[in-house]
Amino acid sequence: MKIDITNAVVALLRKRTGSWYIVWFFLIFIVPCLLINMQGYIINGINSGAILPDTSLFTFYANTTDPSTSSLFLTNYVHKLEDWSHCLNNILVYFVFIVLIFILETFWLFPQENDRTERDFYLPFLLFFLVFPFSISGVSLIIFRIIGGTGFNGFSGIVAAFLGYFWFLLYNLYFLERGGILQNNPQKVKTTDMFMILCFFIPIIIFIFINHLSYDNLGGHTIGYVLGFFSSVGMYLSRKKKYDKIIISLLFTILIWVASTFWIFF
Repeated sequence: MKIDITNAVVALLRKRTGSWYIVWFFLIFIVPCLLINMQGYIINGINSGAILPDTSLFTFYANTTDPSTSSLFLTNYVHKLEDWSHCLNNILVYFVFIVLIFILETFWLFPQENDRTERDFYLPFLLFFLVFPFSISGVSLIIFRIIGGTGFNGFSGIVAAFLGYFWFLLYNLYFLERGGILQNNPQKVKTTDMFMILCFFIPIIIFIFINHLSYDNLGGHTIGYVLGFFSSVGMYLSRKKKYDKIIISLLFTILIWVASTFWIFF
């Protein structure tokens, strides 16, 4: 039995291309290293005088009064200077979800979804790292200007996007199994579907709870999670219904644009 399981795992791993493992090497190892090096670079820069706390530091850290384009992006990749635990905690949570996503994608979802390509997996993560930081910072700016905060930073908004992606994978896995397991009990199907819909709000409730325990970035976490979840939904729907791709892309672009730029009016 053990040999059969091992052979099945090896067979599933062999179905993925070299690019698949390069991307996962980047996600699992390179991203945490970059975050640690970024934090070390800023701390060393301040200690050496190359980065000035009152001026050039705000190239990396967004402040609510006069944010720059670079800070709106980079503030998602830097952490509190006085405490390395902020950085390490975010990396730990990120690592947990990345491993869970790898397991679900490699051993459950890709083997069952014949209409899906690896490109459908790569595209959301480009959005997570290159586009979503502006949306996360944009919503964070609005919230912190309303409540009177001075600034915000951290990778947790992007981690929340990975949480949204992971949450959708659970939905996807459920609906792949749904027909065979529940088809003989329509009422149970309806009840379970409603429960799954309500489960979407569980992470948001957790964010609110954490926000009450500490001065946390509720807005950045929530929009990161929402964007991560619905980017996955959009990719899924456009794959199933090709004619919906333009509409889905347009709606999602509007959502990103509003989240990234609406802070200008506050």
